[in-house]
Amino acid sequence: MVLRNLSRRPVRTLIAVGGIAAGCSLVIMGRSIGDAVQVLMDEQFTVIERQDATVTFTEHQAQDTRVKGQTPGPPAPPMVLVPKRAITEQNSQHFVWVVAGGTASRRPVTRGADRLDQVEVRNGVSAGDAVILNPPAGLKDSTLVRIKGS
Repeated sequence: MVLRNLSRRPVRTLIAVGGIAAGCSLVIMGRSIGDAVQVLMDEQFTVIERQDATVTFTEHQAQDTRVKGQTPGPPAPPMVLVPKRAITEQNSQHFVWVVAGGTASRRPVTRGADRLDQVEVRNGVSAGDAVILNPPAGLKDSTLVRIKGS
């Protein structure tokens, strides 16, 4: 029957076959474009835009005090941060246990601002002091201690 229609109406058969072929190609092209868009979106959002954090620091300066290459005023003093686990409290007073010369000593400190899992200490300890994390309740001044890993 197909051969009979092909021989009797060749132009009509050719147009029908061409239409079917064009329809199939449109379906195939549509599917491949959808796949291509999916690959591009995966690339964009899982690889290119992957960031842990973006932090921007801005410093406000008065318009008339701006000098190229200089920041007005004295530089800020360095800040001492200690882990929150190092600070103990007794009678509303904050303390840090510091290891110096192989012995533990309790030092009163003045707390500043909290920063995630750390606390700013305004006085009482210096940068580079070895502090004891989670000090045991029975710890006393001048107790011999050993720094883990040394």
